[in-house]
Amino acid sequence: MFIIKFNKMIRNKWVWGFFAGIVALAFVFGDFFSSSSKKDEVPSDSLDGEAVSQQEYFIVSQIVAFETRNTGASFDNTEREVWRRLAALKAADEIGLKVRDEELARIIHADPSFADQSGTFNPEIYNTVLRHLGITSTYYDQMVRRSVLIRRLEHIISSAAWISPASADEVARGYTDSFNLNTAIISNAYNIAEMEVSDEDVKAFYNKNQNLYSVPDTLQVVYTVFKAADFVEFVEVSEEEVLDYYDANERLFVVAGTNGVEQVRPLEDVRGDIESDLAMETAKIEAYRAAADFSDVFYTNRNESLTFEGAAAHFGYQVLTSRLFTATSSPVSVEGSPAFVEAAFALNPESAATRFSDAVDGGRESYVLGFYTNHLAHIKPFEDVENLAAAAARSEAAQVAFSSDIEKTMEGMVRGLEENKSFEDLVSELGLISHTNFVFTASDAFGENSFPGAQELAQMLRGMSSGELSKNPVQVPQGAMFFQVLERTSGDPMMYTSIKQQSTSGMYNDMVMLTWEEWLEDNLIKRNPVTRFPITVDSSSVFEDEYAE
Repeated sequence: MFIIKFNKMIRNKWVWGFFAGIVALAFVFGDFFSSSSKKDEVPSDSLDGEAVSQQEYFIVSQIVAFETRNTGASFDNTEREVWRRLAALKAADEIGLKVRDEELARIIHADPSFADQSGTFNPEIYNTVLRHLGITSTYYDQMVRRSVLIRRLEHIISSAAWISPASADEVARGYTDSFNLNTAIISNAYNIAEMEVSDEDVKAFYNKNQNLYSVPDTLQVVYTVFKAADFVEFVEVSEEEVLDYYDANERLFVVAGTNGVEQVRPLEDVRGDIESDLAMETAKIEAYRAAADFSDVFYTNRNESLTFEGAAAHFGYQVLTSRLFTATSSPVSVEGSPAFVEAAFALNPESAATRFSDAVDGGRESYVLGFYTNHLAHIKPFEDVENLAAAAARSEAAQVAFSSDIEKTMEGMVRGLEENKSFEDLVSELGLISHTNFVFTASDAFGENSFPGAQELAQMLRGMSSGELSKNPVQVPQGAMFFQVLERTSGDPMMYTSIKQQSTSGMYNDMVMLTWEEWLEDNLIKRNPVTRFPITVDSSSVFEDEYAE
């Protein structure tokens, strides 16, 4: 393996030339480079000042994308979620969390996605599924290993979660007690389409929210693909290689016998799979070598008139043109994209040395790239988004105006009650449009009796006593509803006991999630993330502990 990696390095003449130069300078300047001024530079993608590799970023991105597609998970900010996971993995490494190869094998073998009709792990199904996904077993192992590490870290962090008896009591009583309420609604009469905003207001909104109109760096390249699959038929696998692979990777061939005892499948049963895997690995090397041979053309012929298309045509290679993509995109295969993107964004059309790439190792595919065009990161001009900004400014103006009305009404309610005015008189005095009196229990927030805002109302009532006025109104379709608790009455004792037992378990699960989410945020912020593109990171915790006493 070392020889193969070294072979790849020395075929890259740019790396080899740079390496030779470093060696020469080292003889002259001794340990000059050990005190290089670059030591204070922070990489463009980093945590704690240490670079995060493109490969690591893409692996974690794929984990988050898989969860989004297949488990129904959703994130307010997907990019931030990727960086939270990267920071968590860094923490896991610091405390020595590991996933042993044997553990990883057991986890993969237990996945029903790779089992045959008898429920037993089947290597053929495993390889077929991964081929369908366009990833190698090595790449998949890396994804699973990181997912397991994050789950283990979550278990450790969440073990600190705790629910106090008083909190459980409050939730249970809040669900079973009944509340006699006075309510009144302040109407939201602000029609967004009719809100008047000046040209200055629209421009001010645009200037304040330029992140809404930002476009990242995008790049388009021409490239050739060297597929390992095209070289497989020319590869010969020796018997010695098969035996060595079988002995070194015994864990891959362990299956459960009829009596439940694990056993290793005989060599002849897995010979075909081994030969295919070995042939593919060798074919990858040959594909990379072919790409390296092609990239040599651009190193040995520095004529500025040389075009990528012309060189490819000379050798009979097909030239593909990518779509415009960002530094976080996957313009080619999942496995090949990290190296492809990294090489693409290193291209410089103004330099004869770097307007074409070296051979790019993308696993099952290798590539050679040429610069085509790019669009630099920019903010869309105001003139291009003026209508969008105007609509957003009107929406913001309507929200600000209504929030101001709510605040004034709330102040009037509090002041009036302090002056011993009745709720009914305040409704009339403050110009609220309706007033009702009704009995509410938390069960009304669910099922047939539910109504808009009912669940929020149930949540707010849980900690309120007789005579209290709501600190904030409940949002309803007509506007916002203020309420006052006239009387709170204890519910059925048997139901209270039952609900308390059930709610304690649910509250604990919520607390576990809250603890983990808060830790993810705090851990990310603590590690001073520096990213090529901005991510939303709150300077303080964005989660509220609803069970805090």
